[in-house]
Order: sequence, then C-alpha cells, then structure tokens
Amino acid sequence: MVPMWMFPLALVCGNSFILKPSERDPSAALLIADLLKQAGLPDGAFNVVQGDKAAVDAILAHPGIAAVSFVGSTPIAQYIQQQGIAHGKRVQALGGAKNHMVVMPDADLDQAADALIRRRLRLGGRTLHGNFGRRRGRTHCRRTGREAQAAHSETAHPRRHGVGRRHGTGRHGRASREDPGLPSSPAFAEGAQLVCDGRSHTVPGRENGFFLGATLFDHARPKMKIYREEIFGRC
Repeated sequence: MVPMWMFPLALVCGNSFILKPSERDPSAALLIADLLKQAGLPDGAFNVVQGDKAAVDAILAHPGIAAVSFVGSTPIAQYIQQQGIAHGKRVQALGGAKNHMVVMPDADLDQAADALIRRRLRLGGRTLHGNFGRRRGRTHCRRTGREAQAAHSETAHPRRHGVGRRHGTGRHGRASREDPGLPSSPAFAEGAQLVCDGRSHTVPGRENGFFLGATLFDHARPKMKIYREEIFGRC
C-alpha cells in the first residue's frame, strides 16, 4: 500500500524506483513489478531488490540513490535516518506510533464504543494516514492503539464493557503460530488486565488456521510496554 503512494509520483517525474520489501513477504513486490512490465513500463524504471540488512545498507550507501523512504519499527527507522543522512540522502523514516482517544463524561458511550471499534479494527487495526505527525519522520499509523483513555473515572467502567462486547463482533485476520501479535508475559507481568481474549478464536471452515480474535487490555499505564510500543502483527 505505502509504495503505491510513492512509485507513481517518482516515475511520472522521471525517476527510477527501487522497492526493497520485507524479507518476510517478498511476493507482493514481484507481482507489482510484473504488472508494471505488462503495462509497458521500460526495464529499469521500477526495480525490486530482495534481501535483509545487507541490501538495506547497500541502498543507503549507493551514490546513485538520492532519497530513501522506510516504514516499520522505530529503532530501524532511526537507523535508516542516521545512515541515509550520513550518505547525503533525503530520508523519510516512518516508525511505530500510538494514538489516544479521550472519552468525556458527557459522551454517548455507545457511540464512542462504536467509533473506537471502527478505528481499532479497520484494516486489521492499522489505519494508514498521509500525515506524518508533529515529530519529523515519526509516524503515519493513526490507529487508536492506546484504546480510549477515560478523562473521568465514571466513564471508564461502562466504556470498557461496551468496547468488550463490540470486540467480539469484529472481523479477524490471520496470525502466525510463531508471532500471534498478542503481547503475553510483558503486558500481564506489568499489571494490564485482559478484558477480551482473542487467542482461542476460530474461523468456521478454517479451524486449522492461525487466527487471532479481537483482544482488549484494560488498566494499561503509561510506563507499560503495551502502552508505549505499537504492536506489529505478522501475516
């Protein structure tokens, strides 16, 4: 999705474009390249480079590449930014993010819960946005990862139960056995309470698949890892 925002602009402005996808999902980039070739794009205009850190470092150091853009975790975004700038490149480094939704005492709690669920589960919990935020090179994901922070205690209890009920009605995406996308020991060890547990969810007709149902934690405090770090699921 993100490269599709970028390579059309680069190509129509007369540039060539190099796409280095994650080594975990290399196929989609090749499909895009094949479709562009079928559409008549000249060879060398759109290029796919597969690999891991070695490929990334080669791109960052190559004198023929004027600008790089990255989407992923914050530590890697910082590395991309530092190395790209050191080699004289323009850098767009988009890292992890967390956003708040504040529910006031006079809010319609049913409406607030519905709005939260739509934002939280849309696109599998990842709503992409073109606004990169106030911190340069920081964020483009605007999902409400920190759920709703109640401004007053009287809204917290009914809001939690309303969101918990609605979580059970959302669509669910695949998760791998190795990385189900659900924080386990850190969240529990730090005191977060699991309100809605999606680990036992099954999809009719796909009982042997790896699916993670909608999951909701409560009592997440600012110092907890689940509060501070964006959760990246793996498909």
